[in-house]
Amino acid sequence: MSSLFASVHPEFVQAVGAVAGLRSPGGVVRRPVPILSFHGTKDRINPYGGSSTQRWNESVPDAARAWALANGITDPPTEVAVSSTLTRTTYGTEGQPGEVTLWTSRGAGHTWPGGHLGLLLSLSLGRTSKEIDATKSIWAFGLRHAGDP
Repeated sequence: MSSLFASVHPEFVQAVGAVAGLRSPGGVVRRPVPILSFHGTKDRINPYGGSSTQRWNESVPDAARAWALANGITDPPTEVAVSSTLTRTTYGTEGQPGEVTLWTSRGAGHTWPGGHLGLLLSLSLGRTSKEIDATKSIWAFGLRHAGDP
């Protein structure tokens, strides 16, 4: 929902923080919208690689790339392997209006990075990455882009 809303009404959005649900913008974006996204590669609800359903038919990397292009960023991304299971892919320069950053957590499921799930939810939703805290990261990202035009 936040991806669609930001693409239709960017004047009301300073930045988007998406966890396990980044979607491509719904058309031409009238102004750059900074995007910070987190996704696990073992997400069974919103598969990282996409699926054959109408509900979730694109891959997460394709959605990040689409946002970068909509934000006017045409250079290839910078990819940094933070660990053996965590990768940061960034389009644009950190802090610039319209930057797009995707954190990919290899082996993680449909979970909130840095969050805590009980055993039952862990069994159904998958592993939670403890290598990064999505809440703190989104908060810092939002503050960094609070003054963007």
